[in-house]
Amino acid sequence: MSRTEADIQWDIDSCQSEIKRLEQNKLSFQNKARSMFGSKWEWELSAFPGYTDVLSDISKNESKISSLKREIYAIQENEKNELINAMKQPPKQVKPIPAGATAESLTERGFLFLEDSKWENATEYFNYALDINPKHAHAYIGLLCAEMKYESESVLPRLFGKTKPFSLLDYDNYKKALRFADFNYRAKLEGYEKSIQENEKREQARKIEQAYNNLIEEKSNAKTKKYSSAQLRNLSKRFRDIADYKNSYELADECNRMAQVEQEYENERRRKDEEEKTRKKSNAREMKNNVEERQRNAEKHKRNNAEKNEKEKKKLYVKLKKLKTQSERKQKNYSASV
Repeated sequence: MSRTEADIQWDIDSCQSEIKRLEQNKLSFQNKARSMFGSKWEWELSAFPGYTDVLSDISKNESKISSLKREIYAIQENEKNELINAMKQPPKQVKPIPAGATAESLTERGFLFLEDSKWENATEYFNYALDINPKHAHAYIGLLCAEMKYESESVLPRLFGKTKPFSLLDYDNYKKALRFADFNYRAKLEGYEKSIQENEKREQARKIEQAYNNLIEEKSNAKTKKYSSAQLRNLSKRFRDIADYKNSYELADECNRMAQVEQEYENERRRKDEEEKTRKKSNAREMKNNVEERQRNAEKHKRNNAEKNEKEKKKLYVKLKKLKTQSERKQKNYSASV
């Protein structure tokens, strides 16, 4: 059965509600980061377990909403085109009611069309019956079946809402059938609605049981999969959503205690990581200082050696000059004596 615009809008509302819940989680993460890291909280936020999952889920829901809105737009455009095409078509000739037909015979014929899935023909004959007898309850039920595209009235008591609560009281044809039905048929129709509500309860119970079993399995795997505190708190919340079922409330408290223990471990790991970072920074700073000190000492030693060499050169120069002067004096004395 094709989805209606109302069904799609219901899915959009569900996605928007989920986005609001995820936005609250996102804000909670941000507040924790502010309290722990101060002005540098934005740089440390991605390190929080579960934060990136929240952002991813928000993005997925926003994408789904966009897709659903496009689906609604396509339905509206299709209806618009069908209306335009219908306006272009010449008016259909209204067929007269078959001579000698009664409301009962026309209704019976309509149900035969339903069995063959000829919805338009069935609708036509049920309307013929109502033209003869506007208070014919069976004809209204036939119109309801044609509207919902069911081959038989016997399908009605087996219905239930797959994505949202379902009730025959939401359909005008059912309400008119109740209004004009005799005592016995009215009791039968009311039985349909009662059966549907029982189906709804059974389906709801089945979904809760399935959700409970899934959560139990997820909880048993939490340690092996090393769930973060955020994931454990989310598990606790989902148990609280079905808190009236079996021991879900106790399991929610247990998951919450596990989340608190895991949060302490995470804080301790985070503290150790910060200490390790600080230690590495300190070592790097100390190493840098040592390198700079060695460089300064090397430069100082180089300057000292240069100064020492310069002094030695000056001494040697003075000595050589003195020796040269003595040699010249001796040479001069020797020349004078000759």
